[in-house]
Amino acid sequence: MRAAVPTSLTASQLLLSAVVLLAFTVESAIGFGAMLVTVSLGSTLIGLDALLAAVVPLNVGLSVYLTARYARQIAGRPFATKIVPAMLLGLPFGLVALSRLDPRWLKCALGVFVIAVSLVELARRRGGDTPARPLRPGLGWALLGLAGVFHGAFSTGGPLAVYVLSREGLDKASFRATLSALWLVLGLVLVVTYAATGALGRQSLMTSLALTLPAALGTALGELAHRRVSQQAFSRAVFALLTLVGVVLIGKSVLA
Repeated sequence: MRAAVPTSLTASQLLLSAVVLLAFTVESAIGFGAMLVTVSLGSTLIGLDALLAAVVPLNVGLSVYLTARYARQIAGRPFATKIVPAMLLGLPFGLVALSRLDPRWLKCALGVFVIAVSLVELARRRGGDTPARPLRPGLGWALLGLAGVFHGAFSTGGPLAVYVLSREGLDKASFRATLSALWLVLGLVLVVTYAATGALGRQSLMTSLALTLPAALGTALGELAHRRVSQQAFSRAVFALLTLVGVVLIGKSVLA
């Protein structure tokens, strides 16, 4: 007799595929959100370490695609002189913090900040989009460094980086391309780190392969959505998603 496949395992696989499909649709459409959605929802299905080891390489693949295809739209100056250097400075501290600090309070603090700034930005856009003013250099660097800390700890430093970049006054195409280039740099650092620590292996590779199809389908759906959405709707979607992310982060930290 052929052994029956456990129903719970099949259900978990299907749910994780659905999470990845949603996550990659979101990031392909607006430039961020894949890891945030995956960690928030997928960590209820498999362990966080196993989830990151399987999905981060896929997210690097998405970043390679978007960066290569839309390279001309990357905002080169803020990317090279501020965003990447500041986040790379914070990344090692996040890797250390993950093993030494209570992640609940870190996530809660991030969630509170993200909700606050997102609601302010949504209120500012109620009467139509107004020109954004870049943050003061010191504040921008500090937030990006803190984003690097969170990215090293949970691969979810995106909210702070997204907020700083949203104040640069970029159009939706440049915003997405610049973020994709950033995730590519940070994702490669994390993949190398996971490989060095033994987190990547046969099991993570098998999970990655199983999730390749929903990731690819989500990328295609996100590309379609990006072309159809207006700049005003795009800006509102960015901060609406950030608000939701903040709520999820606080909820998970309180209930953990």
